[in-house]
Amino acid sequence: MTATSSNISNLHSQRLNASLAVILAAGEGRRFGSRKQFSLLRGKPLLSYSIQAAKISGLGKVMVVGGEPLPDAARLAADMGATDFVLNKNPEKGMGRSLALAAARAREMKVKCLVVLLADMPLVDPLVVAGVCEKTWQTNCGLAAAQVGTKWCHPVGFMAWHFSTLAACCRDKGARDLVKAHQDELGLVQAAGESIWDIDSQADLARAESYLAARELECFK
Repeated sequence: MTATSSNISNLHSQRLNASLAVILAAGEGRRFGSRKQFSLLRGKPLLSYSIQAAKISGLGKVMVVGGEPLPDAARLAADMGATDFVLNKNPEKGMGRSLALAAARAREMKVKCLVVLLADMPLVDPLVVAGVCEKTWQTNCGLAAAQVGTKWCHPVGFMAWHFSTLAACCRDKGARDLVKAHQDELGLVQAAGESIWDIDSQADLARAESYLAARELECFK
């Protein structure tokens, strides 16, 4: 490895270590019919997939924002290696409330970058999580996201100067307005189509189950 490539690698590692991945997992699962975060996908709780992706990505810290029942979510987060858990006591206020709590905690932790994942999107690639983090650091607007086709999607990254704005979020659409205001300069990381599969129904869960089963079979060929 040359001195230049070594310096770039070290800088990338420093940025990852100064960043926080947060998984928003406080949704009540009304359309799904139950708290889908704890539904099993290939024998593992749905929430565990996002936590695992965040851990493998190399980000220095991983936080989960969850709702009731607190003991189950907090225990699962800790068992999977999350370093922090924040309770959203008002999940009915939507994703914006969870994001606001995450941003407020990120300010307290003095992290430089926040990368947001969703608990009901289990097929996100850890390399995409790491790529969004790096792009967030690189862009002038301090914002980045994954992209499938022409659509931006989670994970979404925010530099620290946006935390105050995020902490004021209170609507279900979260930071959508902030990202749209900078969409022409938004850093984008290409992701596979399955990255945007969200689990809103039992049919969605079955589709993800079939996809992962087929992928496992391919690994053994």
